[in-house]
Order: sequence, then C-alpha cells, then structure tokens
Amino acid sequence: MAFVEPWRQLARSTALVAPKTTTWSSRKPPGRWLVPEIVALRGSTLSMAAAAAVQGRRRGRAVSAPSLESSLAFGPSSQVWFGTLALSDPVRQGMCGRCFRGDQAPKHPVFRSTPNTGDAMPACEMLSPHQMRRDTEVFPFPPCHRATVVNTRATGPFSVWREPGAERPAEWRLEALRELMKIHQLDAYFVTSEDAHASEYVCSADERRSFLTGFSGSAGSALVTAEKALLWTDSRYFLQAEKQLAGTEWVLMRQFQPGVPEFSDWALEHLKGKCVGVDPRFISAETSEDWTSKWGSSVQLKEIGTNLVDAIWTTRPEDPCNAVQVHPLNLAGETIESKLKRLREAISAEGASVILLSALDQIAWLFNLRGSDIEYNPVFFAYAAVFQDTAILFLRCLDATDGLPDEVLHHLKGANVEVKPYKQFFTEIATLLKPEEKVFLDPSSSSLALMSLVRHDLRVTGISPVEKFKACKNSVEIEALKQACKRDSLALCELFASLEAKLSLSESEQVPITEVDVGDMMKELRQREPFYVGDSFQTISSVGSNSAVVHYQPERDTCKSLSKMVMYLIDTGGHYKDGTTDVTRTMHFGCPTQEQKRIYTRVLQGHIALASAVFPEGTPGLLLDAFARGPLWKDGLEYGHGTGHGIGAYLNVHEGPAQIGGGCVPGDRIQENPRRRRLFLMPIQAGFFLSDEPGCYKDGEFGVRIESDILTCKAETPYKMSTRRFLKFEYLTLVPMCRKLVDVSLLSVSEQQWIDSYHARVWEELRSSLHSEAQNWLWEALPGAQPRLRRRFGQKSPEAAKALGQPSPLSLAAAATATATSVRRRSGRSQPSRPRPSPGQEEVFLWGGVPVTGEAVKWLRSQQAMSGTFEPSPIQDIAMERIYSGESCCIQAPTGTGKTLCFLLPMLQRLREEASASPARGLRFLILVPTAALQTQTAALARALLGRGLAENVYVMRRNASNTSIPSNIVVATPRQIKELLETPLTQAAWRRSMGALEMVVVDEADRLVNKWNMHQRRQRYKAQKEDPAVTVLKVIEYETTKAGRRDDWQLVAASATMGRRSHRNLKFSAGIDLTLIRVPGSIHWQAPEKPNLGQYRDGTTNWPEGLRHRVRVPKPFRFPKVMAVTAQTIFELAAKRVLVVLATTPEGGRTPKSMYGLNLVLGELNFRLEEFGRFEVVTCNEAIDDAAKLWSAEGAEQRRQQVEEDRCQVIIASCEAIRGIHLDNIDAVVLVGDPMSVGDYQHCAGRTCRYQPGSSEPVEGMAVSIVPDQAATRMLHWGQLTGFKLVEVPLGTNVKTGEANAPRSRTEEDVSKFEDLFAEAEEDQDWWNEPDESEEDEDEDALWAEDLQRQRDPREASWEETEAWS
Repeated sequence: MAFVEPWRQLARSTALVAPKTTTWSSRKPPGRWLVPEIVALRGSTLSMAAAAAVQGRRRGRAVSAPSLESSLAFGPSSQVWFGTLALSDPVRQGMCGRCFRGDQAPKHPVFRSTPNTGDAMPACEMLSPHQMRRDTEVFPFPPCHRATVVNTRATGPFSVWREPGAERPAEWRLEALRELMKIHQLDAYFVTSEDAHASEYVCSADERRSFLTGFSGSAGSALVTAEKALLWTDSRYFLQAEKQLAGTEWVLMRQFQPGVPEFSDWALEHLKGKCVGVDPRFISAETSEDWTSKWGSSVQLKEIGTNLVDAIWTTRPEDPCNAVQVHPLNLAGETIESKLKRLREAISAEGASVILLSALDQIAWLFNLRGSDIEYNPVFFAYAAVFQDTAILFLRCLDATDGLPDEVLHHLKGANVEVKPYKQFFTEIATLLKPEEKVFLDPSSSSLALMSLVRHDLRVTGISPVEKFKACKNSVEIEALKQACKRDSLALCELFASLEAKLSLSESEQVPITEVDVGDMMKELRQREPFYVGDSFQTISSVGSNSAVVHYQPERDTCKSLSKMVMYLIDTGGHYKDGTTDVTRTMHFGCPTQEQKRIYTRVLQGHIALASAVFPEGTPGLLLDAFARGPLWKDGLEYGHGTGHGIGAYLNVHEGPAQIGGGCVPGDRIQENPRRRRLFLMPIQAGFFLSDEPGCYKDGEFGVRIESDILTCKAETPYKMSTRRFLKFEYLTLVPMCRKLVDVSLLSVSEQQWIDSYHARVWEELRSSLHSEAQNWLWEALPGAQPRLRRRFGQKSPEAAKALGQPSPLSLAAAATATATSVRRRSGRSQPSRPRPSPGQEEVFLWGGVPVTGEAVKWLRSQQAMSGTFEPSPIQDIAMERIYSGESCCIQAPTGTGKTLCFLLPMLQRLREEASASPARGLRFLILVPTAALQTQTAALARALLGRGLAENVYVMRRNASNTSIPSNIVVATPRQIKELLETPLTQAAWRRSMGALEMVVVDEADRLVNKWNMHQRRQRYKAQKEDPAVTVLKVIEYETTKAGRRDDWQLVAASATMGRRSHRNLKFSAGIDLTLIRVPGSIHWQAPEKPNLGQYRDGTTNWPEGLRHRVRVPKPFRFPKVMAVTAQTIFELAAKRVLVVLATTPEGGRTPKSMYGLNLVLGELNFRLEEFGRFEVVTCNEAIDDAAKLWSAEGAEQRRQQVEEDRCQVIIASCEAIRGIHLDNIDAVVLVGDPMSVGDYQHCAGRTCRYQPGSSEPVEGMAVSIVPDQAATRMLHWGQLTGFKLVEVPLGTNVKTGEANAPRSRTEEDVSKFEDLFAEAEEDQDWWNEPDESEEDEDEDALWAEDLQRQRDPREASWEETEAWS
C-alpha cells in the first residue's frame, strides 16, 4: 500500500501528544496480517530515517531498522509492527488490559512506553494519524475493541481499522465518536447537515450527518452524548427517518410537534453545566448566536478545530474540484459590473466597505458563473470578497489545477475580478482587511470560522444584498424562466401520456413500471429538450403508501411498481440553461376512493387560493401561507412542510430569502427563532420566482401534493387605498390537474372558472408541440366535470372521433366544421345537437382559426381579388379563434389591423351555425360603439358578412325609433342609447330581460367608452350618478345574467388601439368577468438598446407600422388663414388619391377652438383653396362612411377598386372624435390639423393610413402629416421617443413627400398679396380672426411673413437631429 501524505504533513495533521521515546511490540493478530500504518505524533522524536523505513514496508513484512534505535526503544524482537498507539489505561506490561484473562496472551499487539515507567496501553485504544485512501484495507481489531479504533483524513489526527471492502455500522460510529469526545473533554457533540457554505444540499464529501446517523434526508441535525443519540428533522422526513433509524440507538425528534423541544431547549434542560462541541466551519453564526443568547452560562459551546466525524469516516470521498462555466449575458440579463456596482452601493449604505460571501448560489449569481461541484445544484465551491475597487474570487478548482479556461478568465478579467485558490481564503483575507475597515457579513450563511476573521466591533450584519438581488428576477430572466417552464411542462405531459398508455394495456401485455423507471423516463424526455443540463433534484417518484413520505427516494431493488389501483405522486424538476423548474403532480390511473378525491380537492383548493391571491407588496410569506392551508383546515387536514420556496434562475431549486410557510409551526417557535422569523416574515416582492405546493399525507396509505412554479408580478385593482402597490402570481407551469381526483361538488364557482381557464391555456399553449399520443392524453386530461372546458372542439376525444369516422377535434378540418355542439360560455343546460355543414353543400374556409361559411367566404374572396393576397392580420391570427371559443378578452392592436373582423366573424359564424338548426328571436349579441357613424359602418359590414338571408338579424339602434321590442339577434348601439332604454319605464322590463339572455357583448373603442378614471374619480362619479353609460350597461348585464343563473355564460370582448391598463381594469370590474388582455406583438423600438423600458407596452417594442412616415409642419403664426393655406399646400404636395384631414380641436381658448375650426367652415375653405388644382373632391366623413357602407358587399369590391383607379383625389374632412373606429379603405395619407391632446388621439388619427387593406398580408405605406402649433410639436416629439415613431419637421418651402424644395410653386410676394386680398373681407367680418394669439401678441406680423419667405428661398431638409431642440 502506498502512503498518501508525506511524513511532514502527517506530523502536522495530529493534535495528540505522545512520549518522546516509544517501544514497539512485534505481536500480530492470529491468522491475519496487518497493513502497516505510520505513527506520527506532534512532539515525537521519530526521525526521517524512521519515515524512510516505514515507506519501504509492505503488507506483513517485518523491517529491521537499527537506524531508529536513537529515537525508538524496541522490545524483545527487532521486528516492528505499525498501526497501534497507546494513549490511556496502563495495564500489565505487554498485555491488553481488556483482553487479558488470567494467563492468556494478549489477542493483539500493544504499544508500550519506556520500560522505566512500566506503563503499557491497549491496542484497542490506539490511534493513528495517517490519512487513508478509499481503497485502504486493514485488518480489524477483535470485536470487543472495534468501537474504540478510529480513523481520520487530513483534517483529523486518527486512522480507522475496518474490514476489507466494508463500512462500519452505525453503532461502531457512535462508540468511536464518543471515544473522541472523551479525548476532547466534550459532553455532547452537535453535527449539522450543512457544509462550510451553509448549503442546503451538500456534496457527498460533506454528508457527515448522513454518515453518522444513516439518515439520508437533506435536512436534519444530530446530537451525540455519552448516553443518547438524537436526530431532529421536519415532517417531510418523519417516515423516511423512522425507516432508516429503525434498529439503531438513534432517537427521532419530530420538529414542531407538540412535546418535542428544539435542540437549544433540550440542551438547556439536559446539558446544564456541560460542554457541547461543534465544528466552527459547519455551523452558522446566526445559529450559534441564538444558542448562546438562550443558554447564557448554563451550557458551554466549545469550538473544535478538528471535525470528529471526519476522524471516524474511513471512506469519505474526495472534495470536488470541477471546472466552472460562464453563464452568458443573454440569459443572465445583467453584467458583473452592474451587479458589483449595486452591491457596493448597498453595503456602503449600511456603513461597510467590504463584503465577504460564502453562499455558493450568491457567488455564482454575482459573477455570472455556474458549476457542478454539488449534485443537482449548478454551483461551485468558492469564497468571494468584494472591496470598493476590486473583487476577489477564491475558487476550489484552482486547488487542483493551475488555471482557468480562457473564456472564464476573460469573463472575470473584464469585470476587474481577481481569482485565487480556495485554500488561501482564510490566510489571504486576514492580510487584505484593513485594521479599521468595516465588513458586511450575513450571519445566516457565514460560519463561525468566517465570522471570527472580523473583529466584533467591525462587523456589519444583515441579509446579504446579493440574496435580495438574486431573488428579484430581471426581465431577461423572467422570459427565460417562462420558456424553461413550458419545455419542462411538455416533458411532463409526454411522460403522463406514456404512463397512461402503458397502464391501459391488458394485464398480459403490461410490462411492470417501477418508481425508478419513471424517474429514468422523465430524465430521458427532458434530455430531448434544448438547453437541458440536468435534474434540479432527485426525482421523487412514489406509489401508494410511499407517496406519504414527503421526500421519498426510491431504490431500484425495493421500489414499487405503478398500478391503476393506487395513487401516484411525482415531484421532479429540471435545470435548463435558461431556468430551473420544480413541479409536482398527483395522479390516479384508475378509480380513486371518495376519501382520496376529497383530500385531493382540498389540496387543489389551497393551491388555487394561493395562485389567485392578490396582496400588497411586502406581505410576508407567513400570511400568504394561510391562503393555501385554509381549505385543508376546514376538514382538519394539515401538512408539515412549507407552501412555497424561492427557485433560482438556473440555480438552486431552493432559494432564499423568501419563503411561503410557517402555518405548521407554532407562533412561539417562530418568535423565538431568528432564522424562522427571517424566513417566514420576509416580505414578498415583485419578480420573486416561487413554488406553490400544498399537500396532505395519510401515513401508510397515500399522499397528495400539487406544486407549480409561479412568478410574482403587479396586479391591477379597481381601488388604490394603500400606498403599496398590489401583487399577484403569474402561473407558469402548464401541466393539467388529475380530473379523476377532483370532487366538483366541493369547488366554488370561482374555483371552477380558474380550473377551466387554466386547462384551456394549457391546451392552447402545448397542443401544437405535443406528438399525437400526448395530444390525445392532454385532451382527455381536461376535467370532464365542466363542459365549458371542451368549448373549442366539441365533446369527443380525438380517438373517439376517429373511431366514429369523424375528423379529429384536434385537426383543422374539425375546427372548420365545428358546429353548435361546441361548448362555449352559455347556459349549463344541454344544447340540442345541430347539423354540421357538409363540405359538399357549403364551402368552409378557415380564417384566423375560425370556420367561415356562407356569404362571409364570398366577401373574403372579394377582398382577395382586390389585392391578390388572402392572409389574416397578426391580431386576427392571435385573437379570432380565442373569441370564437368563448374567451372573454380585451384586444389591443394598432389602428387598421382588422380588430372589427376579430369579433364580427366569430359572432356571425356562431349565429349562422345556430340559426341553421333552430332560428331564435331576441337579442343575443350586443355591439356597443361610441358614435352613430361607427354604428352605420359596423352594421353594414355585419350585413355584408351575413348575406341577404340573415341580414335582417342586424339592427341599428336609433334614438328616434320605437325600441320597445327587440326584433333582431344583433343590436348595434351606443351605450347612451341602451342606458336610456334601461331607465325608461316603458322599455325597462323588456330590455333588462334581454340583458340577462345575452351571449356576447362587444365594446368597440373601449378606451373611449370606458374612461380612464382613477379610483377617486370613479368613486366621486358614482356618488354623483355620473358613471360612464358603458359602465352602467355592463353592470346591468352582470346583475341580470346573475339573476338568470347565467353569470358565467356570457362573453365580453373589448377592442381598441389604445387600450390602457385602467380601461382594461375598469371593464373587468364593471362586468365582473375575467378579461384576458391580447396584444399584438410589436417590433423593436429604435431606442430600445439604450432605453429598454420604452414602447407602448414599456417592453422595448413598438406597434407603429414600419411603412408609416411621420412629418410635422409648424405654421407661424398658428391662425386660421395660415393653417388652411399650409393644409391645402400639403394636400397638393402629397399627390395622393385619398387623403383624410382630421381636425384635432380644443375647448374654447385653445389653439384650435371648435368654433373656429368647424367642420363646415374647414370644408368650404379647403374647397376654395383646392379648386385651383382642379382634381380634388372634398367631402365630409359621414358622406364617405355612407358611400363605403354601400360597397361593403362582395359585389361592391369591384366598384371600390375602380374608385381607387380613378385619376382624382378625394379629401375627407372629419373630427378627431368621429374618426375613431371608422374603417375607410385606401387612405394614402392623413393630415392632422390642430392640437392632439394625447398620443392616443394621434395614434387613432395617423393609423387611418398605412393599414391592412382588405386581403392584404402587410400594411401598405402611408404618411401622417401634422400641422400643429409649436407646443404640440414638442409634445409629439416626446410621444415619438416614448412609443417608437420618428417625427421629422418639414419646412413650409419643402415638399412634404419628396423633401425637395418647391421651387416651381414656392411662395412669392405676389402669392402673399393674393392670400391677403382673399382674406381681407373675411377678416373684417370675422373679428375672431384678428384676436391676437396669447403667446405671440407682441410679435411683428410682417416679420413673421418675411421669415417664411426667407425660409422658402433657402430650403433645407429637416432631419431627426433638428427636432431634438424641441425636447
């Protein structure tokens, strides 16, 4: 056997003291050979010659060493046996005191001191300091002495004797540890589960408590006294600990159970006046301080520099020293420099200039590195010290290698980070810290050894800022986590589909599937996913009674097989390069008992309660824990673990500082323990990535746990009574619940709605990524108790439909032929089956996921004929199918993207399908619009889509008509009209009944109908009875549908280009219905790299069409004659075939008052000014809308195409209010005149051009020219910077379209004189034209005109830089 350490290292490793002269015995155990061991004691006189002699020794061979005589006194023989050392209990010379019986010879060799003393020591108490390798095999001492022979590695002074190839039993370990406790004069020795970095999960070399006790759970603490051996652990491991500790001396202390004291309390009662030993490297300063403050002088806490467990651990593995990898910036979301800057600012605010870090996940996050030193945790062993000017990283991998990979070195060097070996940390820090420099330390993750490096008065303690930073995920990490959760959910669905298929086979065909097999299948499925790195913890796959063990670990030889007769629980998670997951589902593949269903449903109710919670920011996890436990407490159920924990972004699956839990811990236990106070009272913040995992376990029978990953985000509430913002949870896991285990009778309506909407989302997001078998399983996994869950593709599963010879509900053909049997948001009563349209009888076309039949197909084909393309717009692709399925939603998309078709096509298709089977009268669909013009246009489009046979089903409400009856299925009205009918006694009863029977309500231009009042304004308007008419109508609908028992069976769809969060929130709470916000994806904001929070959604994107050009002109002075002249000139320069002029007027006193810029006045003025050009036709908006309505039919498409080809320009005049929602085809340019008061107004106006024309797949190009005052131009520049459009000023002498100088038609002195003559008479009659502008009353009019003329003589092209002066 080769020796591991040089003699000098072994001599330093021991702390024992022996006599300087020693004598060796030549006896050996009968029948066996001994492996020679080195005896090296501090203070001994063994020479290097002795070391040389020992190194040459081999198994069983004696060595004659005359050179050792100067330092060693030999016995009667010259042969030397190594490996035994006497320490105590003098016995007869040459005999073993314990084994000596009368005249019998000793059964094993002894080590004697000098003959002068006559003292001999039994070999059974002899200790060797040699560090042994794992493959060392030595002969044991006789059974009566085995417990007293111990061993250690380099960190301890002893060497163990063990049977070749075998590990010592737990009893032997306890006896050996107690012998060492006597040497160190300890009454008790405490062993923790953590390593030197306070890690929850440790590497195999740090599993000291597991080695000592035989209990393999991740949490627990052990205490050994001379008489007792105690193990504390929490309820997750009660059953596991009972099983693993059975038949040993160890006593299980069930934490938090009545009558079971904590260790500190137990020690205070049983160890008064005694000494408890600990290794200062493996106990946190926080725990130590808690003990000493409670014990005072009653119990002594003694720090032992040598770990006593290591001293008896023969086969302790080597410390891992694996390489580290760089975590890229596109996944981390923040550079090292930025993180270090934030950290230095945080510790400076606390009065410290240095921070020492030991928590491995904090170090990995701070330096954007990942490792593999601990199984299932992507971390590496390191310490870190961050100073104000530099940072030092002490890496264990440098202990085994000479350097780091170039990629890692470049990564760290760029952030001014030094690297040093791990083993130099304690010596280096002592020299680097300045004498009076204050150091920040986190007592929860800093060991006693680390804390002792800093003087007490120089310590600044608290929760590490890195821990807080790491918990709040940035936007990049959040998006990455969502993708990781989706990939992991796909793998789980594939797994369940495979298990269901295998268990559904006949008994003769079935192959047993064990718990371990399922874990292997799960890993194999994950490995197919990109970015997969490994599991985030060992999969907990448990069948039947094993599922009652919270952290059960299956073993291949003893694990159970899955069966259709018992429950199955799987708790699994994965590490992906873009995130970490932790998911648990409980399944039953057969017929569960009523008890199982009730307990599962209670757990599901708690899960939903937490997932749907809304709470103020800063609420502690202890309060949220009650949300999940409440439904279980109703039945007297409980679970002993926490409800939720933090999850890292490709880091540890258990992450601090926040935790949702504490409900199972008595309040006094929380109050008296600083660690529990810190965990359970930590405030929950936005950006936390947590788990939601309530459970319930019936010992020996089954267990239930449901766990999903949730993200804390901002919540919208109708009121703002608190200064704190409110938060909610975004649900990221997409794995269905087990429908067989749900007892629907226990669920409330809101809980049923939550399950319905969640499963619909699971189906929507995963179905396209699953293979056919998993797709079928997912379809069948949707809870069958609520028919509304099958609202999209009918009642039949894919396999059942295939067996009947019908198209699969998952296929597009089935979607195209879906009929009224599709279950939508309607009454719970069964609906009569209706015939499906036969493909041979009627053409069926799929547009945006909606099956279109009848006249609508002809209409869409006619749009194709106009442009040659036939594609839905992006918002139609996203929203139409969801609206057709019955989902209530808000649509936000740019103007001109076809939002009207998003709700009209699904509505009319449903009407057509149901009318073909059983024509019904009465109001069923209500469309609310803001203006009469939009009423006309919406009704015309609806009639064109329905065709002549069903056109009478569309009714346009008029105030002067008799509305006592409701003759049509579809009513288009303004909210004020409906409100009057609901309040008029003559019509009130009939219309209120009709509100209760509505199936679908559409609010078009919702942000105009539902104003963006804040909480205080809404309250005041409600008290004054001045609510928005649309809000009143929605509240009546909610009341009447609830009264009719149809509260959840009607659908609300709202649409607007500028749908804000307030409008969305007001709609949601006015109607009492959950509204999904559907937004069309945007392009990258042109300033996003520098300012990522810009854009309409503040996410760095913009929805402005790329082909829309924005120009601005600023007439000076801004007066009616000047403005009209510039407007006419602009229209001429545009050379367009259809121009829309929008008047953005203001109240009286503003720049563009309504009295001055009246519609008729502007119409006449532009007619007069454009008359000289000859080919312009000026009309009002109402005329254009009426003309467009006549041409909405399929036959009118050709006439519209001919109008476009005519060589004339139509100029349409409209106000800013009237144009909202209006669709006018082929608007080439928009001229905005006046003073738009908001970016929403500008968006609605400019969006009339550069829009999706009928049948076009891309928006055509267009131009928006704004003729505004100087102050408005400044505002518009700011709007462009925020929302993503570039505004360019065009001087009056430059062509607005080409950017070239208008030399042929530049204004001259004669033009000015002509214009002055034209308005001379009007100015005399209209005194208001002569009123001075407030901002320019002192300016010289002639100077302004001269300035304009000079600008036209020296034309220049304005650029983006020129407009920066406005800001």
